Amino acid sequence: MNRALSKIIAIILSEPITVRRVLRRALAVYGAAAILSLFKLRRAGPKVRRALTTKIFQDASWLLALLNGYPVARKILKNKFLSFNVALVPVLQLPVPPSASSYALLESTVDAVRNAHLPIARSIQFDDAAWNLARQAALSLLVPLLLKTRNTRVKGLLFSHKSIMRDFLALFALWNTISLYSFVKSSLYKQEDRQKRRGIDSNKDRETHNTLNSRVLKDKFREISELRTSRGTWDKVISCCFGENLTVAAKWAMWRQLLWFLMRVEKKPCSNMQLSSMLMLGFYVLDNSYSRMFVRPGVLRYLSRILIADRLQRSGNWQKTAVWAAFNLSFWNKMQEEVERP
Repeated sequence: MNRALSKIIAIILSEPITVRRVLRRALAVYGAAAILSLFKLRRAGPKVRRALTTKIFQDASWLLALLNGYPVARKILKNKFLSFNVALVPVLQLPVPPSASSYALLESTVDAVRNAHLPIARSIQFDDAAWNLARQAALSLLVPLLLKTRNTRVKGLLFSHKSIMRDFLALFALWNTISLYSFVKSSLYKQEDRQKRRGIDSNKDRETHNTLNSRVLKDKFREISELRTSRGTWDKVISCCFGENLTVAAKWAMWRQLLWFLMRVEKKPCSNMQLSSMLMLGFYVLDNSYSRMFVRPGVLRYLSRILIADRLQRSGNWQKTAVWAAFNLSFWNKMQEEVERP
C-alpha cells in the first residue's frame, strides 16, 4: 500500500481517543494555521485579511474534526465502515487541490487492483519484457489524451518540437546521468555488503581457529575477486554509457519524432485510438523483442495523475466524489493488509 495514504488512514483510525492526543493535534493544526495565515496576510489587503483569517482557521477546524472524528463515531455506530464515512464528512468541506485528489485516487486504485489480482499474479508469472510491453501500450494510450491538458510543463516536455540531434543529445545526457547515479548507488550498497561479509568471515575464522596458510589464501583469493569485479563494473559503466544508452537514446529520439509528426498533421484528423496505434507500432518497430525502451512505472503514474487532475479541475462537481472514493479505497486496502498480515 502507498506509504503516504497508509499513514493518513492510520492517523484517522487511531484510537482510543484521549484528551492529551486531541490537545496535541489541536496545537499542531492551529499552530500551522497561524503560521500560514501570517504568510498570507502580508500579501493581502486590509479588507481581505479578516475573511482570509476566518477561512484558514475554519479549514483548520475541519481538519481537526477529521483527525478526531473516527473514534467518536466508532463508539456510537459500532461499525468501522460507517464510522469511517462519517469521519470523512470534514474532508468534503476542505479545499483539496486536484493534484492531491488525483494522487490519492490513482494510488488507492493501484493498491486495490494489486490486492485484487495478487492471487492471479502469484499463479501466472510474466517476464519483464511482457510487463514492459504493457507499459509501452499504456504510454501510447496516455500521450494522445494529454494533448489537450492544461499542464504547460508536460506539454512542453512531450509536445514541444525539437530537432532529432538536439533531442538525442538531451536524452543521451539524461540516460547517462541515470546510469551513473544507479552505478554509484549500487557500488555503495556493495561496499557495505562487502564489509559485512568480511566481518562475518573474520568471526568465523576466529571461531573455527583455521590455520594461518588458509587465511592467507582466503585473503589473496578475495583480493583477486575484488580486482576482477572492479574492472568488470568499470567496463560495464563504459559499455552502458557509450553502448546501451547510445542505442536507447537514439530509439527514443526517433519515437518522439514520430510523435511530433503525428501531432503536427492537422489536415488528416484521426482519433486518439489511431494515434495510440501508430505510437505502439513505433514501439514495435524500434524495440521488437529487445525491451530496451524501458517505460518506468513512475512515469506512467505521473502522467496519469496529471490527466486525472486536469479532468477533475475541468469538472469541479467530481472533485469531492474523487476524494471520497480515494479515501474509501485506501480504507479497504488498509483492512485487506490487516487481514493478510500474519
